[in-house]
Amino acid sequence: MKQTKILFFFLLAFLFVFAVPVFAQLPPDSQGRAVNDVVTESIIPPYPYPTSVPSGNPIFGQDHSYSVVMRGNGEAVVTLKVTFSNVTTSSMNKVYLRVPKVEPREVMVYQIYKPEFCLRYLPNVLTPELPVDYYYNYYNNLNCEQWSSPDYFGGYLGDATFYKARTDYSGDTLTVYLPKSVRPDGSGSFFVYYRAFGYAKKNIVGAYNYTFETLKANESIRSMTVGISVDSDLFLKDAKGGVNYRFEEASLAPLSDAAYGVELRNPKVTSFVSQIGSGTVTKTASNLAALESYSVKGVYADRQIKLYGKEILWGLLVVVLFLAGFVFFVRAVYRRLQLRRANVEAAAQAAKPSAKAGVGKAGMLTGQDYVKTGLVVAVVTFFSPLLMMAYTFALVLLTTSSNFIYFGSNYLGPILFIIILILSIAVYGVLLFFPALYVGLKRGLHWALATFLMTVFWTAFCVLIIVVMISVFNYNPRGPYLY
Repeated sequence: MKQTKILFFFLLAFLFVFAVPVFAQLPPDSQGRAVNDVVTESIIPPYPYPTSVPSGNPIFGQDHSYSVVMRGNGEAVVTLKVTFSNVTTSSMNKVYLRVPKVEPREVMVYQIYKPEFCLRYLPNVLTPELPVDYYYNYYNNLNCEQWSSPDYFGGYLGDATFYKARTDYSGDTLTVYLPKSVRPDGSGSFFVYYRAFGYAKKNIVGAYNYTFETLKANESIRSMTVGISVDSDLFLKDAKGGVNYRFEEASLAPLSDAAYGVELRNPKVTSFVSQIGSGTVTKTASNLAALESYSVKGVYADRQIKLYGKEILWGLLVVVLFLAGFVFFVRAVYRRLQLRRANVEAAAQAAKPSAKAGVGKAGMLTGQDYVKTGLVVAVVTFFSPLLMMAYTFALVLLTTSSNFIYFGSNYLGPILFIIILILSIAVYGVLLFFPALYVGLKRGLHWALATFLMTVFWTAFCVLIIVVMISVFNYNPRGPYLY
């Protein structure tokens, strides 16, 4: 019995020590009632955890992005976005840019400012005595131990704000006074808007030849992007697709009336700035030295045919020279034939005169025969290339038809290819060589050579016309290239 009591006593002690939680008497609440609760304490880990350090802030140069819109009067509307790093030991509040060869007008500069964010939080202890708004303060970065500069090189603007900056233009140097200083080892960004004449000049065919030279910086430029666009009623040479990357200047209206150093947040402006660097024609460069610029050349006009005025003039010059050479060659051959004919006729008359007209016994041609043969050669050599062009267009229509694509995608494809190849060789061979062969058998080797050269000339002329038409009227129906 005594042993049973001792065992029961140890059992109660075990339950009391290890199984029953310890309660503490807390102070009464606001209504005077006693409150019992378990006293606990915990350490809240830093939030968010882990915090990644942003990439960027390169020390090897700036990033420049341009969007240039060329106007029908030769004016250029330029928007430039500059991203830079402060590699000095003091705060930076000035940036210098040099504008080569043109006089900028209506210059406006706006600094892009992104708020800082927390890198490391204070490890605080949470107890019941903490205020009710502790969590609010904690998760809203009010208990931050270390802040980090935002990454402007990433390209994402997010909740960026804009501050109008003061500028000073003297000589060819544009000085930008930043409203928000950039601390050492930090980065910053701003964009410049201006208009200028002098980038484009009108040529003899009515098109504009433009040469856009980028602004120069006192530091090296790591990456350069230049996007060229034109107004909606103009055409740009070497443009891919029909999308016109124009920037609505109405997006800058909220900024034009902004005061210097006053914060402005506008979604339209953010969208406008994020598109800087886009264009119908885009060029890129990298690793430019300090005070080095990059030039982009091109042509734009109000009609597509004017874009290829230089090529058309050179083509006409080549055709004229070819015609002149051909005429000179034909005249030389004709004079030689005439001289030979005169010598043969003189020898024939001396041996045995003939009173017959037309072809004599010596096989010579009269003047009428030369005219008739010349007309036949001219007609045959002109229509032979036309027949080759007609066959080529018919072949293109056939090979691009849905039925041909259907049958060509299965086992009949190689057979159709071989048949078309053999047929094309036969057709082109007959149209190119048969006229010269026929005339040569009838009139001799010299006429055969003249016929072949005329056929080659008209064929080359037709090919040139086709190439020019494709270059001028090719709208690229596949649309713009997407990346």
